[in-house]
Amino acid sequence: MGLVVGKWRFESSARIPSIEALATALANATRLQVTHQVDDGESHARIDIPSLGEALFDIERAGAEVTFFSHIPAHPYLWENLDRVLVALGGQRLSDETCWRPDERFRHVRKPWDELRAAQKWLLRFPTIGASRFLDRFV
Repeated sequence: MGLVVGKWRFESSARIPSIEALATALANATRLQVTHQVDDGESHARIDIPSLGEALFDIERAGAEVTFFSHIPAHPYLWENLDRVLVALGGQRLSDETCWRPDERFRHVRKPWDELRAAQKWLLRFPTIGASRFLDRFV
């Protein structure tokens, strides 16, 4: 299985939110349960959204940059809202050919979970099959 990689740069390493603060901000933005785990003193961490069955399974901090990893394909609700939260916290998304970029098709899911329509929630909870989220186009 491949990886989705997203990178955000902050003004300085001191401006990068802690994993706990990031998990809290993501939980507040989505109104979903978000859990986190930290290893190696925050150099590597994990954030999970159990109700979606999705995780950012590795989060690396290096200098003023923070990098997130998940399995392909990128879950549209998780990644769009991660971007929304990180930009609100002062991050600037790095968008080269290898990094995740927002998808205009999913801009409308950048809101709390309880503001989505029932059909959207059902589609976004649908599990990834292989490396495909073939129903996301209907979200």
